[in-house]
Amino acid sequence: MPTAVTVMLAVLLFLLLLPILPVHLTIKYREDLSIKAHLLCFSFTLYPKAKKPMQDTLALIRAILAVLYRKMGKRLRLRAARVHIRVATGDAATTAMLYGAVCATLSYLLAFLDRFTRLKTTEESTVVVADYLAQAPSADVKLVLSMRVWAAIVLLARSLHDMKQRKQKTKDRRPRGARKEPSHG
Repeated sequence: MPTAVTVMLAVLLFLLLLPILPVHLTIKYREDLSIKAHLLCFSFTLYPKAKKPMQDTLALIRAILAVLYRKMGKRLRLRAARVHIRVATGDAATTAMLYGAVCATLSYLLAFLDRFTRLKTTEESTVVVADYLAQAPSADVKLVLSMRVWAAIVLLARSLHDMKQRKQKTKDRRPRGARKEPSHG
């Protein structure tokens, strides 16, 4: 068989298998939040690292998971989960209130994951501790979600379609005679 035919068959086979390959979405929080997608040996950063308060970050993670599940349904699988949080503020009363808020947010997150994925948590993988002596909180969160490439393409297409519709609705709400203010800069 000629080399050109072999190469074309290999490329065709790769293109046929690509949609069923898994793509992994890793959500990590350890001082900073980062979200990366992994396909084969390639890694893509989807969310840049940004310093946010711990409770806001947990709420953001919960919102991301809710959107992913709403868009992907049963095609989304949770491969790994680790949540270790140390709540501290320097003030015992504030630490106790923040500890309650973090526990509530985490319980909603774990209930969501337990209901819609095959998540099996252990006592070692999920830990929340109130540290009344420390001055600053810390967290170590890692969630690895998987879906097939074709499902990721569908998610991207749906998200782009939703963004386009929201942009159109915003444009339609503007009064007809209104013009954009010129920017001075």
